[in-house]
Amino acid sequence: MRTCLLFLVTFWPALAVAGPDLSYGVAYELGGEASQLHLSRCKAACLAQVTFDNRFLWGGAWTREFNLDLNGLEVTVTIVDGEGLAPEMFSVQSPPGYFAEPASMLVEENASGVIALYPMQMS
Repeated sequence: MRTCLLFLVTFWPALAVAGPDLSYGVAYELGGEASQLHLSRCKAACLAQVTFDNRFLWGGAWTREFNLDLNGLEVTVTIVDGEGLAPEMFSVQSPPGYFAEPASMLVEENASGVIALYPMQMS
């Protein structure tokens, strides 16, 4: 029963807003790292950025949404798992008044991808 509960907690989509950091999944290689999402402020021209560290995880293909929050800046991240060793589709839905660049990207297994958030220009 405990193993089943651990499995559900690990693989169930994140329904609540998490802080700026989130880890999920069980690494395929025992002792390996889980996949991670990190929302942080930019040191350059963008306002913030979301980094996705993709790891090869147990389980089949799935689509999952996560909400990350950094001091009131809330973004929705969608991960569409590729089958087997296929790359994952990583996309960010920015809050009103901002846009993501790029809005989505493919991230290979054991690689990282970054999507930046910028304020929309008001005319």
